[in-house]
Order: sequence, then C-alpha cells, then structure tokens
Amino acid sequence: DEEQIDYYSKMFYQIGIATKYQLLGNLFHGQEIPELDNRIPAIKGKMGGHTYYSFSIEPEKLLKIGYVLHRNKANINMMPTYQRIIKKARLKSIHSFIDEDQGYFPNSIIISLDSGKQNELNFDPANTQSKTSISKIGLLHLPKRYRSAFIIDGQHRLYGYSNSKFKNSNTIPVVAFLNLDREEQVKLFMQINENQKSVSKNLRTTLEADLKWTSESQIDRINALTARLAIYLGETRNSSLFDKISIGEDNKIITQSAIMNSLKKSNFLGKVTKTKIEKLGTFYNGDLDSCYEKLGKLLTLTFNYIKESLPELWESENNIIVINKGIYGI
Repeated sequence: DEEQIDYYSKMFYQIGIATKYQLLGNLFHGQEIPELDNRIPAIKGKMGGHTYYSFSIEPEKLLKIGYVLHRNKANINMMPTYQRIIKKARLKSIHSFIDEDQGYFPNSIIISLDSGKQNELNFDPANTQSKTSISKIGLLHLPKRYRSAFIIDGQHRLYGYSNSKFKNSNTIPVVAFLNLDREEQVKLFMQINENQKSVSKNLRTTLEADLKWTSESQIDRINALTARLAIYLGETRNSSLFDKISIGEDNKIITQSAIMNSLKKSNFLGKVTKTKIEKLGTFYNGDLDSCYEKLGKLLTLTFNYIKESLPELWESENNIIVINKGIYGI
C-alpha cells in the first residue's frame, strides 16, 4: 500500500540495495530459506529470567533471517515497533570503516530469535562441558526462515556489512534472546539506549505510547492514551495535522507534549491517580480503546473543520493556529 511504498522508497534512498533484506522479510515472512547453513557454535545461558545464546555469525546469514522493527506506519500491524530508520551518513561511515580501514566492532549485536510454532530452533550440547558452569556449549540450529531474528540493537553495524566485501568472510558477535515478546524488546531497546546513546524525549514519548498502554498505573495509561492520540493526529492522512506533529525523531511544527498537556487539562479524560479514577471524563471511563477511538474522531473532525473554515490562514506561514500555543488553546 501507499505507506509501504513510501517506507521502502525512503529506505532505498538511505541504504540502497540493502533494502532488499527488509523487503524479503516482509514478503516471505515465515517461509524457509533452503540454502541457508543455520548451524553455528554457541554458548547457552540465562540472564534476567530469559534464555539467550552467544555466538559469532557471518553478517550475510543474519541479514537474511533478520528484521528491523522500524517505527513506521508500514509496520503498524506489528506494533509496538521501536527502531529508528537507518541513517545514510552513519551507514556510509560504518561501511567505509569496515571495508577501507578494515575496522571491526567487538560489542555484540542484540537480537530476539523467534523459534516458530514448530520450535525449529534446536541446541545440541557438546560432549564436553564445564562441571562448574551453568552455561552450556554446543551447536545451535537457527531458524531457517525469513524474519525470524528481530534486531534490537546494532542495526547500523549489521547493515554496514550489507554491501561489504567482508560480509561472508568476517563474523560478528551476537547475543540472541529466545522468543522475547514485543514489549520486552521495547524495554530492552530503551535500556540499552539509555546507557549508551540518549533517546530523545520525543522518541521516548512515542515508544511509551505502546509500552504503557497496559500498565497497572492509571497515570501511565493516561500518558499512553494522550501520546497515542497525538500520534494518531500526526500520522493519519485524513487529519489536517498530518505530518505536522513531531513523532519519534521527526522535528515538526507541533510537539507531542503540546497535544498531551492540553488533553490532560481538558475535561475529556477526567482526573486520575496512580491507583484509581477520581473523576470520570467526558470520554474516559477506564476503557482506553473506546476513548481513543471516539476522542480521536472528535479531534480529527474538529481540526479539519477549522482548516476548512480558515484555509488561507491555516496554510500561511507563521500563523497563530498551527503552532503549539494555537493547538493547545483550541
């Protein structure tokens, strides 16, 4: 559809022919890659209550089964998504570092392996094991399917090898968790980026719209609801605010926080504490989905009506409506 065409067009501009790996993962999701040699030496361990495998693999193999959950409407059926779109300049510098300088990255790429319905991911322990270690060494049989490895951290490092002459002769270190659900992937992504490279406030707000939707805290749920309403207004093509609201790492005229703060000050959502609803709102009675659907429609119709009634003012530069204070006031 239009969103997917737009997504792959933008990605092709950023990373060129390497876009094929994402496209193949989308088109042939779940289908077998018969020629793939999926057996690799690995160490099996436990961390944070999760099973994980540590191994080294040729980048080409991981690219074939890998998939990046980019935060884009093309991947809306796989929500929550969390990755930023690959940056052309960064990818170019990494590719140059690998091919021209013969550089390397010793830190591991973090992924989540999907074992599939048939649980085709097998681990054959080696005959010799350390009696004093809880870790096991053996031969790991990776899934031989498109889109069976979700890249949580290290997409630029991995795709830096996509057009490299070393993509089949080098190996890269990988830490692979087993069957992490999407919410756990989002949490892990945010934890990694908090400790390495700061996640922008805007991207954090966008991600929390999904992460806090099912929270036990009423405050978290309201934050998720208002964030998702701001995203809806900015990403829905029939909204007059389409492409005018900063979402993820995009920098637009209107911020998500302006929408969120104004909604919280209105009577639409009532008043909540962490543990309860103190006052019912016009639209909110505890049912997030119903409130999101109805209030989203009202807000879209409202702003569309204003745009249709004042078309010249709405489209003029530096007008008093399509700015944070204007939207907040309305």
